[in-house]
Amino acid sequence: MNEQTIAQAAVTSLRAEVLLAPKPGLVDPESNGAHRDMNVTTFEASIHALAPYFGQYLHAGLTAATVPQLYQQLRTIGVKAEKAMMTATVGVNTHRGANFSFGFLLGALGWLLQKQSLKQLVMHDFAPLFPAVAQIAQGVSGDFRDLSEKNS
Repeated sequence: MNEQTIAQAAVTSLRAEVLLAPKPGLVDPESNGAHRDMNVTTFEASIHALAPYFGQYLHAGLTAATVPQLYQQLRTIGVKAEKAMMTATVGVNTHRGANFSFGFLLGALGWLLQKQSLKQLVMHDFAPLFPAVAQIAQGVSGDFRDLSEKNS
């Protein structure tokens, strides 16, 4: 499985989520749920805008030399991805959380693939993935601290 195939799996999962129906209160092909500002078309635009960044998250993990370096790369890519999503949806937050989560998941997967094969990870039910996400995500607390200081 190559980088493009892994990144495409993230895209496929976002499409599957929005197309799953019924989802009372949430956007699906049958209803906008509680959302007046978004529909399936908005989600598709968002997915299309985010898709190129999923491969970049994975590539950052595959090439980073250190965890702090990887965190900074993921952060930089994530900001660009979010801007692309917000532009594509004309300011509607459809996938901010998914973008954030996929950044860490794909980055951590790439990081782990530096030392072991995808087959090895599958054989262990991806058990190392979540500890790797936690290790990489430690940098987030500093971002939130800085954010609260900026808002003071």
